[in-house]
Amino acid sequence: AHGTAPQPVPPPLAFVPEEGGPPIPFHSTLHGGREIMSIDDTHVNHMVLERIFTKEGFAFSSALDGRTALQTIEQRGYLPDCVLLDVMMPDLDGFQVCARLRELYGRELPVLLISAKSEESNVVEGFRVGADDYIVKPFKRNELLSRVAARLPPAPPPA
Repeated sequence: AHGTAPQPVPPPLAFVPEEGGPPIPFHSTLHGGREIMSIDDTHVNHMVLERIFTKEGFAFSSALDGRTALQTIEQRGYLPDCVLLDVMMPDLDGFQVCARLRELYGRELPVLLISAKSEESNVVEGFRVGADDYIVKPFKRNELLSRVAARLPPAPPPA
């Protein structure tokens, strides 16, 4: 109809693999609320992020390395609503984990790299492998919350 405003794009309810496999739902689709997954090899960093995000009403999960995070997502059968990914980790670094997340789950899953490495080459590499944002440590709480909120689609309506 003439004169009607464009309708907002609904948030993705699930990632649908190109190969035609079953859709993989997001945490918010299955459980309501939003989930942040932190992938970092330092316990203290998980504790700081968990405190920040649970105070804001987010569910929180964590993994101490990239392989564990990838296995956890695959085994539980649903995606977090956002991944906060440390760059400097043993075995698979954050760039490798980000690239793998993109191969497996496309661009629908927000991935934000967090690192003390502030050199331009690191930031550029983060975006090259598919990160949605690159946050330099130490970060400020409100900036982190704003950057995550900017990457999340609108919340699904309550059931």
